Amino acid sequence: MRLLLYDATGKMVRDYTPQLKSFSGLISRQDVRINIAGLPAGLYFVVTVNEQGMHARKLVVLQ
Repeated sequence: MRLLLYDATGKMVRDYTPQLKSFSGLISRQDVRINIAGLPAGLYFVVTVNEQGMHARKLVVLQ
């Protein structure tokens, strides 16, 4: 599984996949915490990619 963060322009800003692989127990869970510290306020998309396909969720970062 891959976990990626894109900004509103479609640019990938973070790849959380290495952190997921180091916590293999989280991969089967529905809830995963990601660190958004340092991100400017704005609209982002959290994208998961696995063997079933791709899923995106909207994330709004407020300051």
